[in-house]
Amino acid sequence: MGVVRKQGLFGGILIYIGVALGAVNILILFPRILEPEQFGLTRVLIYMTAISTQFAHLAMPPVIIRFFPFFKDNTRKHHGFFVFAVGLAIIGFLLAALIMTIGEDFFLGYFIEKSPLLAPYYYLWIPLTLFHMLFNVFDAFARSFFNITVSFFAKEVLQRLVFTVSIIAVSLGFMGFDSFMIAFTAAYALMALVVLGYLIKIGELFLVPPNFDVLKEKLPEIKTYGMYCFPQGATQFAYQSIDVLMITALVGLKFVAVYSVAFFIGQFIFMPFKSIQKIMQPMVATAWKDENLEKIDQLYKQSSVTLLIAGTYLLLGIWCNIENILILLPEDYQTVKYVVLVIGLGKLFNMATGVNQDIIATSKAYRWALYFMVFLVAIAIGLNLWLIPIYGILGAALATSVSVILFNTIKLIFIYWKWKLQPINRGFFIVAIIGLVVWGLNLLIPQLGHPILDILIRGGFVTVAFVFPVYFLKISTDVNSAIDIALATIKKAGKS
Repeated sequence: MGVVRKQGLFGGILIYIGVALGAVNILILFPRILEPEQFGLTRVLIYMTAISTQFAHLAMPPVIIRFFPFFKDNTRKHHGFFVFAVGLAIIGFLLAALIMTIGEDFFLGYFIEKSPLLAPYYYLWIPLTLFHMLFNVFDAFARSFFNITVSFFAKEVLQRLVFTVSIIAVSLGFMGFDSFMIAFTAAYALMALVVLGYLIKIGELFLVPPNFDVLKEKLPEIKTYGMYCFPQGATQFAYQSIDVLMITALVGLKFVAVYSVAFFIGQFIFMPFKSIQKIMQPMVATAWKDENLEKIDQLYKQSSVTLLIAGTYLLLGIWCNIENILILLPEDYQTVKYVVLVIGLGKLFNMATGVNQDIIATSKAYRWALYFMVFLVAIAIGLNLWLIPIYGILGAALATSVSVILFNTIKLIFIYWKWKLQPINRGFFIVAIIGLVVWGLNLLIPQLGHPILDILIRGGFVTVAFVFPVYFLKISTDVNSAIDIALATIKKAGKS
């Protein structure tokens, strides 16, 4: 337990450092130093790489997590499982690289009219895919040795720090945009090398041929599991990239940059979901193993109301300060007010439905999780094709949020139909009323003239006006416990 808590603590710290660096890059440096088209290019390459990596690694990361424990034996050099997994991933990468090369005209043909800057940098996609694929595979092995911090450091901190240093070098005239794009690609290579170095350091990396006499017993199961994980991962990352790729194709890279700033601000409210999901997922899986439907119902309701409270608080903090936030951005990026709101509302609905995805994915009905994800991708593509030409990046935000709302509504209905479970209780309505009242009262506060001072005043007001009634009405035991711990820590620090 000590190792788990230590890893969780350091992992959480690294994530928040990474978020801070990401905010500096996306909200301050990139919009001010790069042209919007150049900024947009970096975002598109990130999303293109995320999708191609899912095809290139042939589902090896989840396969490693699931099956490496069966072959984990340092004295027998893990039966060559490292070479087996990396070898298959490299084969997948070579196939992906071949498709990227042969399909250059096809891929660029979709983007070239509105986003011509993508063409000169198209072939960076191949090394980016290679390095990201290797990082994912090495990360899976590191996690198999119960270490998440090295990967968090490499991806959340080191990569973004390279971006920060490189973009500052551009602003100081030490490098041009071409050199910056080389550094951008090198940051991905550095991620993979750091995790690889960790595996070498702990003495768990063995470059020996796979022992198929041992592996063959699990090969059919590996194949079946990989064939399930492959489309699931591909559809998940395809959905996360659809809006950006379709903005690139339909309106251009400049609008990708503007949308990325809005999305980053709106996405901020989703941060608590990732932390709670990591805690809840194994608990839900254990409850299914024990056939404890009552426990699952408890976790479902608990996660939903807790995430609703956290999401509402963060959305209020952002929306009540949206004018102040936007005035701090360059002029080209100050038109995203309602894009932020639409994205934020979609994220809030997603949070309010709790761990519905984990309830389905860890049950005997787990295949439905893939079916629903395919539905989500199809709906998102259709909505983006319809709405982006009409409303631009606001259309992309509407498409993303509407598809997420439909996706989660279907899962709500499915879980109720299948197991008669639903997360809604009176706390939902109380939180909604408190949120609306706080927002209304915020409108009565006059603008103070200075955006930073105004943010501090409004942020403090939202915190007091929202958190106090939520706490005293005892809507969520998790939220009350977190507040009690925070207050105890402050009290203790005051005494010392």
